[in-house]
Amino acid sequence: MNLSSHQPLSSEQVASTCLPRQVKVVIVQCQGAADVLTAPDTIDLLRPLMHSALTIKELSKALDKPFAKVHYQVKKLLGLGLLTASSTFLAKGRTRTRYCASAKRFFVPFAMTSANDLKSFLRQHDAQWYDPLLDAHVECLQTRDLNMDSLGVSVYLDSENLFKFALTDDPAQESSLPLCAPEMDTLWDTSFYLGEEDASALQQEVKAVLAKYQAKRSGPRYVVRFAYAPWKG
Repeated sequence: MNLSSHQPLSSEQVASTCLPRQVKVVIVQCQGAADVLTAPDTIDLLRPLMHSALTIKELSKALDKPFAKVHYQVKKLLGLGLLTASSTFLAKGRTRTRYCASAKRFFVPFAMTSANDLKSFLRQHDAQWYDPLLDAHVECLQTRDLNMDSLGVSVYLDSENLFKFALTDDPAQESSLPLCAPEMDTLWDTSFYLGEEDASALQQEVKAVLAKYQAKRSGPRYVVRFAYAPWKG
């Protein structure tokens, strides 16, 4: 199915599921919808509505954002066809509406993104995860009463003569900024160097660990990310 205009999806276009009127897949061909789905600051609004039907008030509370701003964004996403009215009910004599995503899956073709090459395309995707992780680490670090005047960038060779580049609040130490929450890892300096054979072995071990924990559904939620790539440095 293609989302090729700014009109909301009709009831004839969608299938009935536990979230009413959701289709399985929407191929986005509307630039406005594509922009929303590839921008970290606007995709946040859609995320909770992918698995729940919420009123604007409930969504505003879940996102901790002003009601007026969420109301405006919901109406915009309705106009783009990304949301649909799930159900209505009476509360205190007024009709309330719950909204949900109009599809279980949205596909944005490369041509509809703002990327002009593969590198910028991957960077755009990474921003969806990197920005929320960065915000969480900043919030955690701010609880430590850091003296901003003591922060700096440490460029050095470690004990194995490998180049390192890290943020730190202690010029004499090789370790990077510590965090107050033990269940959080640091973004600042988690890289280390391995040969191809060891890197391949580590990758297989990590896959096994991830497969184990992906089956778990416990809260609160934490995001775990791993990346492997040949390094020319």
